[in-house]
Amino acid sequence: MIDRDIQYFDDPFRYVVIDNFFDEEDYTYCSNILDEKTTLGTGNGSDRSLKRKLKKDLHNYITAPDNRFAKYFELIDSLDIRLDKEKEYTQDYVFNCRVRDIDEDYPVHCENIYKAITVVVYMSEETNYGTELYDEGKNFVKEIKWKNNRAFIMSGFNNQKGKLEGNSTWHTYHLAPGKIRRTFFGHTLASMESIKAHSLYEDYYVKGYGNRQLVLQKNPVSKQTPGSLVNKNAKD
Repeated sequence: MIDRDIQYFDDPFRYVVIDNFFDEEDYTYCSNILDEKTTLGTGNGSDRSLKRKLKKDLHNYITAPDNRFAKYFELIDSLDIRLDKEKEYTQDYVFNCRVRDIDEDYPVHCENIYKAITVVVYMSEETNYGTELYDEGKNFVKEIKWKNNRAFIMSGFNNQKGKLEGNSTWHTYHLAPGKIRRTFFGHTLASMESIKAHSLYEDYYVKGYGNRQLVLQKNPVSKQTPGSLVNKNAKD
């Protein structure tokens, strides 16, 4: 496993910051992709047609250890930040390089239950806004400051208004005016079995969480895969 200087924090919830996350070769690889996306103007997440299908992008750091990013996801999966006891954490992971040039006024949120451990790496020398963290009342607490090649890592969790032990991972992000936000984003996945058994499953996938209704009549749960669930309910 790769060696990094890991910094743990517990306010307002448990998370990790790792500076100099990517080695030089992998940083350059990601940076080149981001440069291409910036040039082509294909970065904004609002253009859903530009998103690739998750099935094709699903990796596993155990079965495919030679994948460029396997070592990084093995590292984040080893961190002592697992907050959601209902999730079964797997070695499967997905990732992409993101370019944002429009501030989408993203709401304060917790991660969807299919995400096990999430990592975002800030990918620019140009200063931008990092990640904002909030307490249980959704009051702003602090910002993870933007620093080139800095990774912010957390394990998404919603304590259901205090019903469960631990602090919810309320957070959001914004773009600095007139700047482009370049990041590497990825996460490991919770197992399908634990997603279906999760106490928040109905909120996310039956009632429809955040106005994203899952139409079960057209897409029976029995025929769904982790990829299809993620694609229909993806919220960063």
